[in-house]
Amino acid sequence: MSLFRRGSSAARDDSDDDDDDDALPRQRSRSAVEVPAGGCKLRFVPDRWPPTISYHEPSSDDDDDDGDGAWSALDPKPSFVGREVESLSITHDDGTTYDISRGDMRGMTGEQLALVLAADDHAATRRLVVAEAEVHRPSRAMRRVSERRSELQPTLSQLPDLPGSPPPATRRRSPSLAAAYACVDLSSYLTSYFCSLDGCSLLSKRDDGDCPALLDPRAPLHPRHMGFVEGAAGAALLAVALGSEGLAVQYGYLAADFDEALFASAPDKATFWGTFTEPCVPYLRYIYYEIARATLVHAGAFLLLGGLRGLWKPLGSAWNRSTLSRGIMNVAFLSACGYRGAMMWKGWAADAGWSSAGEALSDVHAALWNTKEGLHFIPQSAFDRLYVYDRSFQRLSAVMFGFQAKNLVDTVVFKDGIVFVVHHIVTMTVALFALHPYSHLYGSFFFGVSEISTTILAVLALFDGEFGVPELESDFPNLRLVIGTLFAASFVVVRCMLWPYLTFFYCKDALEILEAGDGVHSPLLVKVFMGGLIILSIMQVIWLGEICAKVYEEVLEPLLVALGLKRAKAKTA
Repeated sequence: MSLFRRGSSAARDDSDDDDDDDALPRQRSRSAVEVPAGGCKLRFVPDRWPPTISYHEPSSDDDDDDGDGAWSALDPKPSFVGREVESLSITHDDGTTYDISRGDMRGMTGEQLALVLAADDHAATRRLVVAEAEVHRPSRAMRRVSERRSELQPTLSQLPDLPGSPPPATRRRSPSLAAAYACVDLSSYLTSYFCSLDGCSLLSKRDDGDCPALLDPRAPLHPRHMGFVEGAAGAALLAVALGSEGLAVQYGYLAADFDEALFASAPDKATFWGTFTEPCVPYLRYIYYEIARATLVHAGAFLLLGGLRGLWKPLGSAWNRSTLSRGIMNVAFLSACGYRGAMMWKGWAADAGWSSAGEALSDVHAALWNTKEGLHFIPQSAFDRLYVYDRSFQRLSAVMFGFQAKNLVDTVVFKDGIVFVVHHIVTMTVALFALHPYSHLYGSFFFGVSEISTTILAVLALFDGEFGVPELESDFPNLRLVIGTLFAASFVVVRCMLWPYLTFFYCKDALEILEAGDGVHSPLLVKVFMGGLIILSIMQVIWLGEICAKVYEEVLEPLLVALGLKRAKAKTA
């Protein structure tokens, strides 16, 4: 992943598509299409704006019509496949007219227009104005993810009904989404009464005669209002996630003193110590709560971004909104873990009374070498350092287990790859074993403070052309440069200095308890932890080399060329 790229990927790829210039039409031809009453035979590209015709069903009164794009029921000559819909006019039997102008149509996707037409299949006339599509030349990054996007496009059967229109008989709803559909339908129904097409409201001071007719409940919701409902639903879900702990206590899912009851003291070792799965049993309800909270953040962010799609064109893509909402969830939880780890260290510093970072480093180094006493949070023996209990880290381990479980499901659903599946499984396993309790002192860094660097990486990953949103890189190159610089600095401090330092002392203590042999709950587990940390430390060095190479390629080398200290590389054909 490139960290500091400045230019637009679309601009760099113009040379790849020079041959397409001759195909650009000098003037876009337009046609008017009147859709007959009943089910619409037109099909649209689901997640492309403005709506683009992709196919039509064969006409029953034309044996020569095989569905190849000639709208034979209206005009057998022109083909409408690939044409963009510019405007829509719907006239009802009572004479009322509902129009979607060209400006509003450009903010709609094919799936939204299909909903509008399906909701008005009883209308007297439905008139579309279609035009030849503009030629868009995607960048390499957009072409790389086009196949992945097509796998996740929502189908019409997955979308909620518009108010006042009966659902098609073929519509199939998942039982797990029934509550979400009910909320969206209710919000849409209420909004249709309180908002008119030009923004008039029943609560405004204007008279009814000054405003056009309010939205007929039978009519589809205006795209602007649909976005408002979607954004409001997302903000509500995020608010619930923010206050979810109090709600869980209020409704009896979690006990009022759950933090004291679950995490105040170490669990009874005689009951389940040394097993692989039972350490999480006392914390299952809390782990389920964390999974639900992560899901609320994910869903709320997705809906909120849908409500903001008019502010930034790439938000019109469901794939982009899904990628960004997953990134928001990751950043929220990783930053919370980093904050908890930092607060643990801050509390220890306050207890020790350190006046400077140098004094803290000196005392911690001496305590880890068993040459200094008086630091209660760093015991004097290797066994105690690995088995000391910390209530803050015990809760952090439960949070990490739930978060990685949610991430594992997302990784499988979105097909991120086997590497990410293995990563989430390994992290869940480590979090599970930490509940025994085990490695709480060192875990305050590996599960806590180190996530500060990972949080910045999660933000930077959103700019990646393959796994992120390519338009972020082209639209906000300077922001990407700043975030890349912050990540590089944090990586050096956290991953290349503190990580190997604490890994050395962990391995030193692990070898001591393995040599003693008394009281070790699982020699295999101790060896696995030690081997994994060594491998990860080696990977930090490799990643540091890659970061340095990128810094030179994208920052230092252009600077040297600009100063005339280095020749620019010749461009290859």
